[in-house]
Amino acid sequence: MYYNLSKYMDQKNVSKNIRTKVIHYLDYMIETQKHGKVVEEQLFSILSDSIKDELKKDVNGQVLRENALLQKNFGTKFRGILSNSLEEKIFSPGEVIFDVLILNKEHIC
Repeated sequence: MYYNLSKYMDQKNVSKNIRTKVIHYLDYMIETQKHGKVVEEQLFSILSDSIKDELKKDVNGQVLRENALLQKNFGTKFRGILSNSLEEKIFSPGEVIFDVLILNKEHIC
C-alpha cells in the first residue's frame, strides 16, 4: 500500500510536508484499527437505516446534552435535528483541527 501511495505522490509532485502528514495519518489509522477500535463508517455500513438513525441520534444526543451552551440556548427539538447532522471525523495526533484568529479593533474597522 505504501509503495503505491508513494508512487502516486511522486507522480503528483506532492510536497514533503504533505507526504509526511499522509504517512502519519495512515500509520495512526492502521494502529487504531489494530487495537479493535471501530470506525463509525464501518459500523454504520452494516446497520439498517432505521437502526443507524437511532444509534446516531442517541450517541450524538449524549454529546449535545452535555454541552451547557447548547442546553441553555436551544430546545430539545433543535438538538434532535442537530444530532442527526453530526458526523465523526478522525484526525491524526498533532493535527490542527481549528485555529483561532484573534483580531483587535484596528483589524475590524
